[in-house]
Amino acid sequence: MKKYLSLLLIPLLMAACSPTQQPSNSNPGDDTGGDVNPGGDTPVEDPDVVEDDDSIIKSISLDKTVLFVVNGTRSSSLLVSYNSTRELTLDEKDVTWTSDDTSIATVDAYGRVSGVALGGTTIVCTTKIGNRKARCSVYVVSSLDDIQKEYQRVDDPSTLKNNDIIIIAAANDNKVASIENQASKLFAESATFNNDKSVLLTYGANTAEFILGDKEERGFTLESQEGYYLAGFNLERMGFVKTKGNIDWHFTLEDGNLYIETHNDVRGWIMFNKDLNNNNGGFTLYERETANNYIYFPTIYRLTIVM
Repeated sequence: MKKYLSLLLIPLLMAACSPTQQPSNSNPGDDTGGDVNPGGDTPVEDPDVVEDDDSIIKSISLDKTVLFVVNGTRSSSLLVSYNSTRELTLDEKDVTWTSDDTSIATVDAYGRVSGVALGGTTIVCTTKIGNRKARCSVYVVSSLDDIQKEYQRVDDPSTLKNNDIIIIAAANDNKVASIENQASKLFAESATFNNDKSVLLTYGANTAEFILGDKEERGFTLESQEGYYLAGFNLERMGFVKTKGNIDWHFTLEDGNLYIETHNDVRGWIMFNKDLNNNNGGFTLYERETANNYIYFPTIYRLTIVM
């Protein structure tokens, strides 16, 4: 019998910020481009929107996002790639490695992961310049035979928990949410699903894989792999902030519709709009009454390890 294990990722402990200002009304079919207030002429004083700073290291990535390690053995080194404004010296490439749960796996100064006990944890690599982060989900297993990962549709949002990784999808249009800019909307990227749409089969490199974190009574944070938080600024406007603040998202299922709602000063629901981005589609915030044939509620898929 196959066992299903949800991936675990380390939540970040960050300070608070407060998104502001309710929007004016606007046409939900307009593609605003994301750099101005789509609801009117008054600029929106957004919270700490992610922008490039003066750090020479813009971002980092690892050669693996999921790693399987046989219990009692040590992996080869995880490799770091740097997105920087110039060639880096060895000292400037210095990073630290941490494990979310050292009772499951440990990591040394060279990015080599050792399995301690069966289970899952997350390895985080952090630069000493700019505090840039990259993550690798680690599973310590007894054997590498017949292991695979897949994104499975979430039919019961109450099963979601901290550290789950999800993708937001418009399965009927074979699209998933992708990150191509820092505000306004999540763009749509082509994807494939199985016949009954229960499993996401393929998706693109820019697809937004969100980490659920810090669940409280009102909902989860939605954190990107780079450590930024998705926030709602006003209707039809979302963006990424550096600090989580009061930007919880609440998941409910009613009459077959999945509602992903903000619980900050802005109250809006994530929907897929076929008309955005030159009719390629995009995901952004609307009032729930806006739903129709062209603007509709998404589905979500959770990353699962199948063994």
